[in-house]
Amino acid sequence: MKAEQMYRCLNAQIKTQTSFIAMVGSHNYNLADANSDYDFKLFIYPTFMDLYNGAKKNGFDVKVKECDLKTTDIRKLKDCLVKSSINFAEVFFSDDIYIPTNENEDLDKANKEMVNFFIRNREAMAALNIRYLIKTSKGMIQSRTNAFTNNGKYKSAAEAYKTGIMLGRYLTNLMKQEEDPFLNAIKFSKSDAMREPYFQMRQKAITDRKILSYIDLANKDLDKIIEEGKFEDREKDHVMTYAMEKVLHKSLAKRIQVELNNKYTK
Repeated sequence: MKAEQMYRCLNAQIKTQTSFIAMVGSHNYNLADANSDYDFKLFIYPTFMDLYNGAKKNGFDVKVKECDLKTTDIRKLKDCLVKSSINFAEVFFSDDIYIPTNENEDLDKANKEMVNFFIRNREAMAALNIRYLIKTSKGMIQSRTNAFTNNGKYKSAAEAYKTGIMLGRYLTNLMKQEEDPFLNAIKFSKSDAMREPYFQMRQKAITDRKILSYIDLANKDLDKIIEEGKFEDREKDHVMTYAMEKVLHKSLAKRIQVELNNKYTK
């Protein structure tokens, strides 16, 4: 299923609040198999009353056939990127992002300018807070490894392994000053040697001991890369953070202006 198709399955109220929808997860990484669902992230605008009441939209999940959709208030986007994780950084590296057209030209322009700003600057967004990206990723690796060792969740083991491989590749690409470092770190070609252990874990095709050895090796390699690149000494990019806040606020202000004009000028 495509992002546009997923959008068309939503109810009318959610459609009017949608900023954009992006395919994420295994299909975006080229790590999908026959049993993989399609995963999407949907970002929605708040209403004027949400702002007035100081409420942020609680995320909710939607299941449509073989698809999983997670929603996020657009105001949380900055925090999601500053408190970085691979799962949020990947949104703007999606092969399938759908930005619905709004009948109000000013609102349509402001929203598309915002989303396209993030797409143009996606590598800078991924590198916004390297220290936090490392912290959250290592925490994710540990929690998913625990889910495997304590509860026998083989999918969690595969996710722990994948996260270690992706982060290690990304940091290596940064050290080598490669072009598109994050993009090339999260995409797995069909000939990629790292794909086989990942699928073996998901399919329970190897022993638990072998699974843990793969995860441990990926972790040790990652620790060496982090130490070599002195990544934990890197400061947050405050300039890009400010630019991101500015474009988000502009789009949100236009959204609320249009909502109030429609409400009180009819």
